[in-house]
Amino acid sequence: MLTRRSINLVLFALLVLAGVAVGCKPPTSKPARLTDEQVNQIAENILQAINSGDYVAFSKDFSDAMAKASTETEYNKLRSLLLNTSGRYISKTKPTLSNIQTIAVYDYVCQFDREKVVFRVTFQIGGNKVEGTFFDSTNIRKSNP
Repeated sequence: MLTRRSINLVLFALLVLAGVAVGCKPPTSKPARLTDEQVNQIAENILQAINSGDYVAFSKDFSDAMAKASTETEYNKLRSLLLNTSGRYISKTKPTLSNIQTIAVYDYVCQFDREKVVFRVTFQIGGNKVEGTFFDSTNIRKSNP
């Protein structure tokens, strides 16, 4: 028969083991075929092109599929949304890198005039062209119920 003390010891051991498992370092995320500096420059170009209204600069590093999906009309809608909800882009943090299946995901926290905006830019793992861009913030979500 298990005593209260032995049950507590077993529970404690399980908690310690769970803590060790949680503390294990996750596998390293796989990057795009670009250096961190190159990814940062592409992200900066995209963000500055939104400020300046320069569609050519905005889309210059896009893959063929992304360029086809992100027309100048779509760019103008995105630019208008960001300027109206968040303001102009000011700065960004260093990105965090993660993977979703075969995609290298770089997330930046950006300071805009009115709020912080999460900017995500994606590449194929080992690729060098932008496959997707995403913007998220409180004001953006409020404008798209």
